[in-house]
Amino acid sequence: MLLLVDIGNSNTKLKLSGENESFKIQTSENYLSSYYEIGVPEEMKREIDGAIISSVVPKANIPIIEFIKRVYGKVPLIVNTDMKTSTIFPKTVHNELGADLLCSMEGASIESDSYLVVDCGTATTFNLVLDHHFIGLAIAPGMNTSHKALLKDAALLHYVDLNGPFQLLGLDTAQCVRSGSINGAAFIIDGFINAIKEQYKIANLKVYITGGLSHILKDYVKSKVQYEKDLLFKGMEHLFDMNNKER
Repeated sequence: MLLLVDIGNSNTKLKLSGENESFKIQTSENYLSSYYEIGVPEEMKREIDGAIISSVVPKANIPIIEFIKRVYGKVPLIVNTDMKTSTIFPKTVHNELGADLLCSMEGASIESDSYLVVDCGTATTFNLVLDHHFIGLAIAPGMNTSHKALLKDAALLHYVDLNGPFQLLGLDTAQCVRSGSINGAAFIIDGFINAIKEQYKIANLKVYITGGLSHILKDYVKSKVQYEKDLLFKGMEHLFDMNNKER
């Protein structure tokens, strides 16, 4: 059993491999290791074979590493671009690629050698791999990021919860904003998928949709996509297995 830790810009998730449930908290650079010792449920504090961390917030790493050492007695493996991976990356990419993207692509590589990963989180990213070679990516503002920016900068728009009814063209502010935020994000995804298929001349491209907001957006995207809630965690397990032998 492995402890999998995903430190994202918005949230941090801890999950035990083989389990369905995960523990989620807001990401912060100010937490102490004792915060995790108190907050993480007792049922997650089991004997493990190892731990691995994917992080896009480096300053949040230290307290979690200390927590894992004290509670689990393990030194976690930190996902980085120097690791052994299933994907071949150009040298110029190595210091630019986020750990979360690396893990999601590794998860997709388990069953595909050519694919597009659409990761819907703070940002919406599009990561293309063809024949195990990383081709490139695009980064767009995520649905919630755009939604919050709109409400912040538009003086006459009040707070609108995205969880509510709406139609394509609404008749009140809440419906109008929900449609624009959710459909707008879905249209961006469809637009990128179609443009990538056209530019790289791939008719039947395997597309995975994952990330914290994918459970919403998957129902509004018109393109054929495969929803993978735990793609990042799958990739983390695979990376651990590939690299733990060399430790």
